[in-house]
Amino acid sequence: MTLINKVCSMTADSAVLKNMRNLYVSYRHHENSFVLNFYNKKIQYMQDPQQNSIQERDSDVLQFSIDRATMLKYVLTHISFEKPHIESEEKHIVIDFSSPNIAKPFHVGHLRSTIIGNFIANINKFFNNKVTKINYLGDWGTQFGLLQYGLQAKNIDISKLKSNPIKCLYDTYVYANKLSATDAEVQNQARKYFSDIEQGQISLDKWKQIRELTVTELENVYQRLGIQFDDYHWESDYNGRAIKHMMDLLEQKNIIVTDDSGKKIAKVNNRNVTVLKSDNSTLYLSRDIAALLDRYRRYKFDKMLYVVDNAQTDHFAAVFEIVRQFDKECTEGCQHIKFGRIKGMSTRSGNVVFLNDILDEAKRKMYEKQQLSKNIIPKHLKTKLCIPVFRPQNNKIHNFGINNKYKKFCYERKDL
Repeated sequence: MTLINKVCSMTADSAVLKNMRNLYVSYRHHENSFVLNFYNKKIQYMQDPQQNSIQERDSDVLQFSIDRATMLKYVLTHISFEKPHIESEEKHIVIDFSSPNIAKPFHVGHLRSTIIGNFIANINKFFNNKVTKINYLGDWGTQFGLLQYGLQAKNIDISKLKSNPIKCLYDTYVYANKLSATDAEVQNQARKYFSDIEQGQISLDKWKQIRELTVTELENVYQRLGIQFDDYHWESDYNGRAIKHMMDLLEQKNIIVTDDSGKKIAKVNNRNVTVLKSDNSTLYLSRDIAALLDRYRRYKFDKMLYVVDNAQTDHFAAVFEIVRQFDKECTEGCQHIKFGRIKGMSTRSGNVVFLNDILDEAKRKMYEKQQLSKNIIPKHLKTKLCIPVFRPQNNKIHNFGINNKYKKFCYERKDL
């Protein structure tokens, strides 16, 4: 009520407060502001601070538009609660979550990891732990060989993609993946392309362009979700040449060995898992092993949390076991935070629902419901309301106007 009291103090004799019966708050996404709608009895008087006069007003609706940052800051800083006493020492918690792939739009399958990971981060911050939020983007692997094949087959020039480039790249990937399902040569060419990239035999210009396009798209999605990361890491940081020394150390300690086919394998829970391909190309597993060791060296974390769906349970069991054999202390705080996978979705087959589409649909549905609501502001009042706009930089109000029956006037109020 404190914020409302301050807003209402602009009216003579607190007329709004005396007659107020209902308050409705809505959010204008495109204007980045909250709207406070007061529904009350007829307000007889409104004071004009410029002329020190009282004006009659015959409307029973009063509306205030308040900047989003100002509204949230004021509400959050005036919440009264007793914070629990925390005796434990600060711990450093590193959280790997969200982690979509480049050249693919952010789909609903990533949403659970994103929301859960951010929630865990907020809880740890509340308990005064140091939190580092990592977004580990998938920008490496045979998938880019498939994408490159599709680009060549469709004769697509990445530099000329203007309208919805990520959708175009994604459709191209799905096209190439479907071809590879019936033509083994397509898959062989994709593997060779990735192997050549990893060994530094092919220019990375196209790969860099795709990465830049994807990051721009992802930043828009995260802004809509209100989520920020401390660090962005890339799978390509742990390419074949970058982690060769680490793989050599694992081999020297007999943690990984070479099998008859030339692959580097490790023993995990009495089964063999492949760590490096026979041509020494890296896999998701080898890159995650190197990433975990690098993060422990970089952050000296107390806990390393991976928020990934439960389909990756065996994968993380392999990562932790192989790293444990190399550095036991590193894995003591490692944990896979599992959640149920959304069934029926596959980026390879093109069967996914993209998050931007869901957010747009939710926004449209909400607007439709608001229009049908009995509490909606009458159309003839929408452009005739008294609307002061709060500015967070100087906490001033500008552009204060009365219904168009009366002249508009402006003033600044510094005590808000």
